[in-house]
Amino acid sequence: MSKVVLVDDSRLAGVVVQRILEPVGIECVHVRSAFELLGLKGKVSVFHKFKPSVILLDIVMPDMDGLDVLRRLKARSDVTDIPVIMLTSASSERNVLESLEMGAAGFIAKPIAADKLLGEMARTARDGGDQALAKCLADFLDPERRAEENLEAYRVGAANLNYLNEILDGDEELMEEMVQVFVESCTEQIAAIAKAIKDEDGDQIRRAAHTFKGSVGNFGAPLIHDLAFEIEKAGTNEEIEPAHQHFDKMVPMVEEIHEDLSDWLDARLKQKG
Repeated sequence: MSKVVLVDDSRLAGVVVQRILEPVGIECVHVRSAFELLGLKGKVSVFHKFKPSVILLDIVMPDMDGLDVLRRLKARSDVTDIPVIMLTSASSERNVLESLEMGAAGFIAKPIAADKLLGEMARTARDGGDQALAKCLADFLDPERRAEENLEAYRVGAANLNYLNEILDGDEELMEEMVQVFVESCTEQIAAIAKAIKDEDGDQIRRAAHTFKGSVGNFGAPLIHDLAFEIEKAGTNEEIEPAHQHFDKMVPMVEEIHEDLSDWLDARLKQKG
């Protein structure tokens, strides 16, 4: 089975990518730290276990910038030939050009849509001569493989799951799973931000806010996402008081979306009996 490594600190990103790749016969190994990919700070590099066909690399991560990771990968003779596809929600022209200039094989803006991911991987496999991977993705080399579909709107109180439904290609089972992951982890993530602010630890504020921003961004809550971004930025700049102010504004919104999604999930589970 072809193997792909996803490097992304978001647990939800791992769920999405694994569920997209596994049905077409591709194993996704999800590592949530660039250190684990590269074997830094006492971590065992994934390259000691196997050589993946493709690396999916998030540009914005709390421990190391994805562009720096790409630079290190391209400097290593043992892995420099592995295609690297960059993933980011900050899809600026600068990131695209810089990634490609550094040797990235492709670029996908988040949210990760199934057709976009599989199509880009198919093109990369074809161009790179990876016949096993190309065979798994043969259907996605045909640009007319699927007609455009109309998507049903999923509006759940403060949340809008239409966006999530779209990136999951209408997979309602996976959507329920992702909602459950968020509902179960939300309180812990908010507590991590609160603790970091109380400790006046800018780096931990940045890390915790970045993780939460990636999680909540899947659920159609732009105001919460933007406040999490402001907290992350404040942590980067060691600005504790602004982080505290943004956090206080964000918490009631988070409580509302958490309650709405919990109710929606309970209703869905009751329907199943």
